[in-house]
Amino acid sequence: MFYSAALAGSKAPMLYVLAAFVAGIISYDLWGIHCSRTLILCCWALLCIMALSAFVLRSRYKWGSYCSNATAFSVITLTAWVLYAYQDTRQSPDWIGARYQNYREFQVQVLETPREKNATYYIPVSVMAGRDHTGWHTLSGKVRLYVYKNDTVRLQGRGAIYRVPNELQLLKQNHNPFAVDFIRQQQRNGFYHQQFIAPDDIHILSKASETQTSDQARSVILYALKQYIPDTLTSALAQATLLNEVTDEMSVLKDMYTHTGIMHIIAISGMHVNLLFMLLVLPFYRMRDPRRQWIKYILVLPFVWSYIALCDYPPSAIRAAISFSVITLALCSRRRAEPLQLWAITALALLCINPAWLYHIGVQLSLLAVLSIILFYRPIRNWFSSSFRPLQLLWETIAMSLAVQVLVAPLIIYYFHQFPVWFLPANVLAAVFSTLLMMMSLVIILFSAIQLPVIALICGNVLVACTQAFHSLLGFLDRYTPDAASWLPLDTWDYVLLMISIIVLAVYFLRRYYPALPAGIGLLLLFVLNLMVQDFMATRQNGIVVYAAGKETLIEHISGRVVRTYSIQPISISAQEYILRPAHLGYRICQQQAAPLTYGTMNLSAKRIAWADATALHQLAPEMDVLILSGKADPEQIIRLHPAQIILAGGNTRNGIQRLKTQLFTAGYEVYTVAEQGAWIFFE
Repeated sequence: MFYSAALAGSKAPMLYVLAAFVAGIISYDLWGIHCSRTLILCCWALLCIMALSAFVLRSRYKWGSYCSNATAFSVITLTAWVLYAYQDTRQSPDWIGARYQNYREFQVQVLETPREKNATYYIPVSVMAGRDHTGWHTLSGKVRLYVYKNDTVRLQGRGAIYRVPNELQLLKQNHNPFAVDFIRQQQRNGFYHQQFIAPDDIHILSKASETQTSDQARSVILYALKQYIPDTLTSALAQATLLNEVTDEMSVLKDMYTHTGIMHIIAISGMHVNLLFMLLVLPFYRMRDPRRQWIKYILVLPFVWSYIALCDYPPSAIRAAISFSVITLALCSRRRAEPLQLWAITALALLCINPAWLYHIGVQLSLLAVLSIILFYRPIRNWFSSSFRPLQLLWETIAMSLAVQVLVAPLIIYYFHQFPVWFLPANVLAAVFSTLLMMMSLVIILFSAIQLPVIALICGNVLVACTQAFHSLLGFLDRYTPDAASWLPLDTWDYVLLMISIIVLAVYFLRRYYPALPAGIGLLLLFVLNLMVQDFMATRQNGIVVYAAGKETLIEHISGRVVRTYSIQPISISAQEYILRPAHLGYRICQQQAAPLTYGTMNLSAKRIAWADATALHQLAPEMDVLILSGKADPEQIIRLHPAQIILAGGNTRNGIQRLKTQLFTAGYEVYTVAEQGAWIFFE
């Protein structure tokens, strides 16, 4: 953003406003919670007065201009604080987190349709009221509610009101090395607590009701797609592409779509809004007078926002709708606006709606993709030109894909640690398929609505055949994706250094500012040198990690860039993907060896560390410094070994771990439980 401001200069003054606003969001996220809403508002009002005074004095004194700019920047920054504070649930006087222990039960409203997990159903709920010894009191806040599965569980959808007992607990970080900070993500969405309850503890006060027109229309459309598209996977893809309805069937496509770089086609974004716009303006094809373009936009704008409502307002789609609205206003006012200026206004409006969206991956990808297109699409397109229209159209699609990757690829590598090497052919195929998928889905919905089910079913079968052909081509590309492209460790400072390198080199290529060329090359060399140093340091590491993995036990001995993983049972796919993979990327592991967890010992920093399953404790020699235990064990067996510290690694129920911990603590032993305290890590 700062780079964009440097490029645009006075042509896009909103970039400076956006930079100040972003600085305010980041600073509030770091320190703002320590200030009350009242204090923030008072400081904002005082700064507004100072800014107005500085603006009056800027024409009289030399220092007035500097004071005016500084106070204006501060006002914008503190405006972000004000907006963030009034959306921060922790600042509310009736927030549930302030005194949730005082309540016996709560009334909660379901925010989303329950999602099925391995052993539970996950239901995000909003707390409406709580009952203590004096009665019911109004409360606010969100809770991640988990309901254990059984044969009798019957859950209601969005809008239902439950009465549940108070078994709240704070969200806890498992502290697994290099894992995504899931807790911080949830807190930015307003979730600070979770609760696990049995189905019998839920009392339904009000069933789900689809009173809104958008909810009713959404249900009708989803029903039509499910009924007339015979293939489950194709139906799920149509639901995700058209209405942002993510189902479990989509998980089988995640890896293939990610490896080929087309995950954006199943996330409602500007591409979908643009496709919808092109379909809606077809009746106005002959209206080519530039002075009447605003008429098309005015007529289509309500349909765009109605579509966003049908999709349940995903942030990336809201960004596209805001951008469309800003363009419409510019056309209506007949004022030419710079693309960067429109982009900055769109980003600012989006962040005003919800400042926490600055940290939303979808929003970051969407904003960077549009910015990358604005800056790089035209220069790349000018590399080639053809009078043959199909060839020129193909090149423009390729140029668009290349332009997007300039700023988006580093972010993809940072978050997903992979680079889609086949993004060019995959995106060309995805562009054609997405257009076909949306058009065919709309046709199916149309024929369903006018009671022509036979034609709708024929269209559904055609769409299934097209989807299978598309996936066959993607599968071919995915099979020939190098493994190295899916294993790219990049930490925060690596990402910052890489982005600065790209920005500096872009200054040279876009503005021909020659000092930027050696500076950019130097930064790239520094980036490569930094990666080489990290790889070298990884070859010298030696340590042991006991992961917080729920009911599984995962112990790893890391020696250089080779890791040996000990587990009682075969490692689950979720544990490998979400627990071990981030750690292996962070430690820069290049080889993994699996071994059954029975018993073993090693020496690290003059400490004797032993690990064992509960059934193999008798095979260990006594007097060790650290004992890592998995499973249920007799405290007497552990005491016989006289360990200085005991690590309870898992393989036991929560109550069993707590009971064993209490018994050992009473016997005078130092006990560490990964289930409660997070992963245990020890390196030389």
